[in-house]
Formats: sequence, C-alpha cells, structure tokens
Amino acid sequence: MKKMLFIILCISTINIIAQEADYLTDTTCLGELTTLTAISSIPDSLITGFAWDLDDDGLFDDATEKIVFFVPASDNNLVSLQISTNVDNYYTTKPVPVHPLPNVLFIEENSCEGSPAFFEDYSSISSGTITNYNWDFNNDGIIDDNTIGNVSYIYETASDYIAELVLVSDNGCTDSTTKNISVFNQPIADFIVEATCLGDSSLFINSSSINNDSICIYNWNFGDGEMIINSGNPKHKYNTSDNFTVTLIVISQNNCRDTVEHEAVVNAIPEISLEYEGDFEYEGDTIVFFEGNDISITVQGNYDNLLWSTAETSNSIIVNQTGNYLVEAEIDGCTSSISVNIIVNDIPGINVVNDIITPNGDEINDYLIIKDIEAYQKCELVIYSRWGKQVYSSMNYQNDWDGTINGNKLDAGTYFYIINTEIKKFNGHINILY
Repeated sequence: MKKMLFIILCISTINIIAQEADYLTDTTCLGELTTLTAISSIPDSLITGFAWDLDDDGLFDDATEKIVFFVPASDNNLVSLQISTNVDNYYTTKPVPVHPLPNVLFIEENSCEGSPAFFEDYSSISSGTITNYNWDFNNDGIIDDNTIGNVSYIYETASDYIAELVLVSDNGCTDSTTKNISVFNQPIADFIVEATCLGDSSLFINSSSINNDSICIYNWNFGDGEMIINSGNPKHKYNTSDNFTVTLIVISQNNCRDTVEHEAVVNAIPEISLEYEGDFEYEGDTIVFFEGNDISITVQGNYDNLLWSTAETSNSIIVNQTGNYLVEAEIDGCTSSISVNIIVNDIPGINVVNDIITPNGDEINDYLIIKDIEAYQKCELVIYSRWGKQVYSSMNYQNDWDGTINGNKLDAGTYFYIINTEIKKFNGHINILY
C-alpha cells in the first residue's frame, strides 16, 4: 500500500514541473492601460506567489498580483512573469502587443482675419494608417473639420486661438497636439483718384488703414504697365486717354494683405482748329485785311462747349477789328485753346497809278492800274467815251483793262472812268495812246 502512494506523488511532481508560466494581455495602444493576467495549469493551491518584471530590468520586483495593470512605454515592451511553487519557480518573457500612436504634427500659415488660414499636416505613424483627422481650430470643443489632413479655416476676428488636431489610427489609437494661433488684423486697402485730362498727372489719395498694426508695403499697379512701391499719395502721368484699372496691394507688418481696384479715368482734351472765310491775306501766322471788311472764324473739332475771348459761345464769330482772338474748347471737363492774330489795316484811297495807257504788248502801261484795289470787297469800274458812251465795265475789277472792248482796240483818245466801292465813289479820266 505504501508503495502505490509514492508512485502517485512522483507522477504529480513531474506534471507540475512540466507546466510553463504564461500571461494573457489585451492588445492596446501605446501609453494606454492594459491588463496582464497570469495563467498556468498549476493548481492555484500549489502556487505560492507571482512576481512581475514590467520594466525589463531583470528584477521581478514590479508587481506580485496574478492580475496587474500596465501602461506600455514603447511598442516593444518585454514583460517577464515568475510563478513560484514550493517545488520551483517558473518563468515566461514575451512582448506586450502594442499599437503605435500617431505622431501628430501640423503647421499653420497666413493667420489673418477674414482670410483662409492654411493648416498643413505632417503627421505620421510607424505602422498602420491614420484614418480620422479631427480639427478644432478655436478650442471650443467642436470638431470644425474631419475630412483630410490639409485644410483651411477662416478666423473672422483677430485674436489668439488654440488649434487642436486629434488623429485616430486604423487600430483605434488616438493622439493629439495643440498649437497657439495668433490671428492678426487684416489691412483695408483703398484709395481715391479723380478723373483727369490727358497731359495732366493723376493724383492717387491713399486711404488704406489697419487696426493695431502697421502697413509696411504699398504696391501700386497703374494699369498701363507702370508699377511702383509708394506709401504716400503718388502721381502718375498717362500717355493716352482711357479708363485704366489701378490695383493697390497693401501688406501689413504681420504679412496680412488686401487688394483693391479702382478706375483712373483720363479724358481726352479737345482737338480743334480754326477755319476762316472772307477777303484776307496771311502774313506769317497773322491774318490781315482792310477796314470795312470782316471775316468769319469757325471752330472745327470735337467739343461740348466753347468760350471766345469776346465772351461769345457760338462756334463761329465775325471779326472786323484788330486783336488776338482766342477760343477755349471744353469736353468732359478738359480744355484746350487756340488763337489767331488779326490786323485790320486802314483802307487807302483809290489811286489810279497811270492816267495814260499804251496797250502795245510791251508790258509797260498796258493796263489801267488802280492801286490798293484789294482793300475793297467791291470795286466796280465803268469806262465812258468822251461822248458819254459806256465802252467797258467790270463789277470786280482786277487791274486787267487794256483799252479794248470785246477784244477790239478802242481809238486813241481821252476816256472817263467811274469807280464805285462799298465806301466811296471815285472818277477821273484816262488817255489811250498807241
């Protein structure tokens, strides 16, 4: 009987020695709490203790419970377990399965009120994938965007904010980071420019402004290919008349910018000329005629209004006195002027140069010449024989009578003439000699 009992005890000891220590663990995310549960086929009644090495330092001095709670410090944590009995100690060492956390990283650009602030994601994960991006741009606890990594957000008010990005991996591991966001005041670009006339400079009155900051760059594009950087009120002269789109870009010290466009109107000046009607002559740029006559001056060209130096406003005036006559034309508020100098000479008396004509074709005294006949707009010449018979007449005598009538020579002798002008009547006699 005693011999049988000994055999049974030996068999039990062999079975116990064959058992290995082990533990169960939940797969977890790095930095999150997991449960480690010691397991063994050794009956609990034979187990005298548990000892854990949780920090992989070779010492089983971190915990003594069958079930322990553990926070992995890396994704390759080795945990060792010692299960003790009265017979022996049993060991196991293995890594705790850990999923990595996302490495959250983003940068932000262009934090200006009213303009999109751009958030660029540079996050990563050592294994697995990032499945969810949860953005809270103003730290109000509300997810503002959960679409993609690179997003934009408009801050309507300049202030300081905290932006947070929470990432979730395909294994459900979550991590987040925050960033302080300073949103700066937006400048307001504006200017005034009044319509001007071709040849004059356009003045641009800069009225840009910003609150609690300063504008450091004013970039002007005048719309005709010319650009300058000028913080004041620039002037610019255009070479043609037109409507030009002028762009002003202002940039603040914190790199916030605004753009405005207005039209600069450059009106054409009137292009005019003068036309003259009447009996006159040019002496250089001066018009000369005799008193008793007059000329008509008419403005030609494109204009809205006229004003003469005589205070007249019609497009034509009648001139009969010496003077300088200037007319100013206006269109769209732009003016140009032109003038003419007039000299009115006194009318000389009628003076027959020769009272004898010898019409023999030698060009000497061949014609009856009346000096200064051009002073008269109307000059009627009538020739009578000594018996009172009219032998020649001309309503506008041109110093061309050669003692003939209808191409036939008159007899030599004395003849009488009458000269009628618009001012005075003259008479005398003329002798024809051959």
